[in-house]
Amino acid sequence: MRLKVGLLVVPVPQSLDKAAELLREKAKALREAGCRLLAAPEGFLGWGEKEVPKEKAWGQLKEVADQTGIALTCGYTTPGGGELMLWYDPMTGVKREYRKHSMSAKREMAPNQEDWETAMERYLFTITLDGWQVNTQICHDLSMPFLPEAAKSRSGTDILLNISGSNVVWKKWATYLQARAVQLNTHVLCCMHHEPFESNAGMAAHFTPSGERDLLRLSDGRRMWSREIWEWAKRTRQVCDVFVAELEKPIQPEGRWDIGEAYSQQQRTQSEKGEITLGIKAGDLRVWLDGNRLKINEANIGCGESQILTVKGHRLAVCHLLGEQLSAPMPLWWLLVRHAYEADGFLAIYTTAASQRLEPKELCLLAARAMEARIAVSVLSPTGIDEVMVTINYRGIQRLAPTSGNVFRLPLQQMRGPKSLYRDDNTYPALGKVRWLLEWVAKQDKQYSCLR
Repeated sequence: MRLKVGLLVVPVPQSLDKAAELLREKAKALREAGCRLLAAPEGFLGWGEKEVPKEKAWGQLKEVADQTGIALTCGYTTPGGGELMLWYDPMTGVKREYRKHSMSAKREMAPNQEDWETAMERYLFTITLDGWQVNTQICHDLSMPFLPEAAKSRSGTDILLNISGSNVVWKKWATYLQARAVQLNTHVLCCMHHEPFESNAGMAAHFTPSGERDLLRLSDGRRMWSREIWEWAKRTRQVCDVFVAELEKPIQPEGRWDIGEAYSQQQRTQSEKGEITLGIKAGDLRVWLDGNRLKINEANIGCGESQILTVKGHRLAVCHLLGEQLSAPMPLWWLLVRHAYEADGFLAIYTTAASQRLEPKELCLLAARAMEARIAVSVLSPTGIDEVMVTINYRGIQRLAPTSGNVFRLPLQQMRGPKSLYRDDNTYPALGKVRWLLEWVAKQDKQYSCLR
C-alpha cells in the first residue's frame, strides 16, 4: 500500500486570502502528481492576519479542498492564541481539529481545557486516510514522547505528522523526528515555515524506523534530504515550495542515518564548571553492574527502579533501565515524574549484558532521551561505561569524553530535569497532568501495564 503526501515549506502568508490562494495552487499541482494529502505549517491560516475567525478559516480550507479534491491539513491560530491543526478530507467528509499541547502556560492549549482528562479522544487521536492511521502534532508537541503513545494506544499509528512553526536547529529537530519513528515504528513527516530574517532555517522531512528518506521537490523534480532542504532554505532565503513524501506499508528497511552519524562524528568534550564525576575506578559516583543490579556508591538499584542520591549538595535521581528499553520512553518517564520536584537533576542509566559501540540508531535515541527531559543519559555494560550524553541547554546535547580510569564529568547544575520544561520554558503541561497521562496510557496499552 502506497501513499503520497505533500509538505509545504513557505514564509508565513500575509493574510488568510493569500494563504488560501497558495493552498489552491499547490494542491492542484499535488493532485496531478498523485498526492492524497497536503500539509501546511503551524499558524498557516492565522499568523499573517490577526484574529481570523475559526469559521472563516474553516470555510477557506473546505472550499480549496472541495475544488482540488485533495485532503488538506493546516495550522490555525485562534483569536485567543490557541494553536489548532484543521483537517478536512473532501473524499470522505472527515473533519477534525487537533489542539496543541506544548507551550502549555497559554490558556487555550489542550491540557488547560476543562474536558482534557474526561474527553481524551478529542485531543489525542488518529485520523483514517485511505487505510492509514495518521496521528497529528503541532511543533514542540514533538518533544513529548508520551503524546503519540496515547494516540497509538487507541487505534495504532502508521504516520506521525508534525506541522511546526518556523526555523529550527536541524540537529535538534531531526533527532526528535528520527527518535519518534523508531519509538512508534512508523513514518514520521514534518513541515514548517521558513523565515529569512531568523537564524537557522525551515525544512521538510520524512523519517522511518530504518532511517531518513529523501523528498521530491515538486518545482523541479530534485530529490533532497532534510538537511539539504534546511541548508537550501537558509541559503535561498525566499522559499516557497512543496516536497512530496512517498510512503509504503509495510515499511521497507531502507533509509540513511544522517542524524545518527552527526552524533557519532561529534567530538567528545569535557564539562568544566559545577561538575561531578562518574566512573568505575574513581569519581564521586562509583558505578558498576552486579548481575542485574546497578551499584552506584552505596545504592543498590534494580531495573525499573530509581533512587535519589545526594552529591555535592545536589539531589540526583538515578534511574535504572534495560538497554532494550532505550527506544521506549514510557518506562523512563514513569520514573522521572516520580521524583520531578524532589530532585535537582536526573541521571538515566541503561544497562546492557555486553560492552558495545553504539550504532547511529542508539546514539540518536540516547540524545533524544536526554533532550526530552533535560537529563544525563548513559549506557553501562559489565566492563564499564560505553556512552554518556547530557543536555547542556535547550537546544544542544553534549557527548562526554572519558578521562583516565573511565571517568566522565557531569555538569550537575545544568541537569535541571523535567520540572524546568514547565517552569522555565512553558513547553510541557504541568507535571501532574503528565503523570495523569502516563497512567492513562498504561491503562490503555497492555505492554505498559507493569508500570501501573
